[in-house]
Amino acid sequence: MAVVTRQDYLDTYKSSYYAEKYAEKYSEWFPVNKSPELAALIGDLTTDGHVQGPNKFRFDFTSESKEKLQRFEKRLEDLFGVTGSIRENKTNPYSTSYNYGVNCKPLTRVLIESGVPTGCKVKTKFNVPNWIQKDKTLFTAYIERAFANDGSAFSGNPRITYELAKEESISENLKQYMHTIDSLLTEYYGISGSVFERSETNKRKDGDKTVSIGLNIRKRDAIKKFHKNFNITDKQMSEHIRKIAEDR
Repeated sequence: MAVVTRQDYLDTYKSSYYAEKYAEKYSEWFPVNKSPELAALIGDLTTDGHVQGPNKFRFDFTSESKEKLQRFEKRLEDLFGVTGSIRENKTNPYSTSYNYGVNCKPLTRVLIESGVPTGCKVKTKFNVPNWIQKDKTLFTAYIERAFANDGSAFSGNPRITYELAKEESISENLKQYMHTIDSLLTEYYGISGSVFERSETNKRKDGDKTVSIGLNIRKRDAIKKFHKNFNITDKQMSEHIRKIAEDR
């Protein structure tokens, strides 16, 4: 199944000249077919990515781990033959992290068409793309990356948590997103969780208020199923999940 056809790509341009020019240059991309690797890439960029739409059309992926950035790079290169560059993130004085930046407008257009949210994600509505929702294998790849980036696990107080923030006025969209994931985890794996909302809000520098909303998986049987079916590459989180799953 094609996620992005050549015509879909052409339709993202106002200028037919540039549309045809770059569609020809990157003709080997089309059609962009669904795959676990593409779903994983969408999961990465939905959580720890920042995708800029018109007129910049570029993207970054941020992590404290260079190993994680290298895995992201390999996935990107295997799928599209495109690579970027790593630079240290200078905006956070409290910890060391790195940005993997890609300045490729045609690829950014493809990723946006594939369902990656653009701009400031706390101010942007999004959900799990439909083509990922409809396939268990694709959904699994997406969840493994999303939870590895923005999830956490606690063996002392057994639970797996996936939590994001959203501007208060569109917080219902984030609830819908979490309910979608909870519903699909139940449908595909019999893993039931509960969606929660923090009572306090956070005031951003621009004056807007954000609220944190997440999904908790607390039942030991559900955590055991999660451990069996999902490969979480974050070592600390994975170890906590293993401890919970193997605790008799």
